[in-house]
Amino acid sequence: MQYSNRRLTKETLTTIDLSHNEIGDIGAQHLADTLRNHQTLTILDLSHNQIENNGAQYLYDAYKENKTLIQLNLEGNPGSYCTTVSAAIQLRNDKTITKMDLHGKSIDDNAMKILTDTLINNETIIELNLSQNKIGDIGTKYLADALQNNKTLTILNLSNNQIGYIGAKYLSGLLQTNQMIFIMDLSGNYIGDTGTQYLASVLQNNAVLYDLNLFNYVGVQYLADMLRNNTTMIALELSRNAFGDIGAQLLINSLETNKTITKVTLTGNKSKYCEAIGIAIGIRNDKTLTSVDLRMKQYGDNEIKLLANELYNNKTITELTLRKNNISDIGIKYLADALKDNQVLTTLNLSQNQIGNNGAQYLYDAFKQNKTLIRLNLGGNPSSYCTTVSAAIQIRNDKTITKMDLHGKSIDDNAMKFLTDALINNETIIELNLSQNKISDIGIQYLADALKDNKILTTLNLSDNQIGNNGAQYLHNAFKENK
Repeated sequence: MQYSNRRLTKETLTTIDLSHNEIGDIGAQHLADTLRNHQTLTILDLSHNQIENNGAQYLYDAYKENKTLIQLNLEGNPGSYCTTVSAAIQLRNDKTITKMDLHGKSIDDNAMKILTDTLINNETIIELNLSQNKIGDIGTKYLADALQNNKTLTILNLSNNQIGYIGAKYLSGLLQTNQMIFIMDLSGNYIGDTGTQYLASVLQNNAVLYDLNLFNYVGVQYLADMLRNNTTMIALELSRNAFGDIGAQLLINSLETNKTITKVTLTGNKSKYCEAIGIAIGIRNDKTLTSVDLRMKQYGDNEIKLLANELYNNKTITELTLRKNNISDIGIKYLADALKDNQVLTTLNLSQNQIGNNGAQYLYDAFKQNKTLIRLNLGGNPSSYCTTVSAAIQIRNDKTITKMDLHGKSIDDNAMKFLTDALINNETIIELNLSQNKISDIGIQYLADALKDNKILTTLNLSDNQIGNNGAQYLHNAFKENK
């Protein structure tokens, strides 16, 4: 393939578009030779041709010393080097570029050599995404060597590559000398326990990195030792590993005094306890956290104990959802003890768990003096007390509620005691519907005593219950005094 040197070397040319042709390696070599010293060309489009690795190498060598070409488009060519050759030229000459996204480009170790040669002296790139490629330990070494003295790159994504423990060793060496990288994603690689040990030993003294993603193949003991003394990391991704309860406990122990890490993600591990640890750490250290939604997590009493320990001193969370888990009375006792003196929580959803009468009693006792919780959802639990415990707390603390409809809730005399205790000093409820329940004379006595001095309630529905003559007498006495 022949081209006119006279036309292509004209010094006014800034853009050449040769896309969607049939140019192969030989044609690329001719172009490379012709344009090697061109001083005005800034854009060359060779996309969707037949250029393979040799042709890409010709172009790269030709433009190694060129300072004007900022965009070489080799997209849609068969050569695996094409992506990194294009990127390398842009990295070298485009002084405005700060981010480079090369994810999913089938970049292998050989192609990495081309890219990393250019990165050595780069002073503009702050974010580099190399995820979902074919980079192994050798390619990682090229990268680590290139970035040793880099002063600009802060975010490096190497997730879902083929990096093993040797590659992790190269990266640990990089982090030892490079104090600029503060976010690194190594998830989906194969660094294993040994690789984690290399990284952990360096991160003990690293004062910059604050976000590390290592999901898959992690040695938890090494990480735990590192986290014990680390004061800069704020996010750690450890999903989809093989952590059990013991490994999870090692992590929580290592973070016992840590005040900086606010997010630890442990989803997809063997035990639900792992995931709960991540949430617990967030509750402890994230001072911006106001709402926590943990519905349908299959959490049991052990997980709730862990969360409750962190809720004791929490001063930010106003809404907590634990709907549809496996929480029994034991877990509720942990939670009730933790929230007894809480002054910020306004909404607590514990619906569809395994809460019995004891658990409902724990909650009622815990919130007896509480003035902030206004919504407690206990629907779908087996306890017959749950409805009136929820209602009692709302009646006591929600100063906007004027009507309470509790018809058909299977409320019996014991459950009525919770409700009536709250009604004694209520000054907002004007309408109360207790129809279609199981209230007998004893429950009516509780109600009558509570309403004796009430000056607000105007409508009371007690139809379809089990009220007898004694109950009628109790109501008569109460209404006689209530004027």
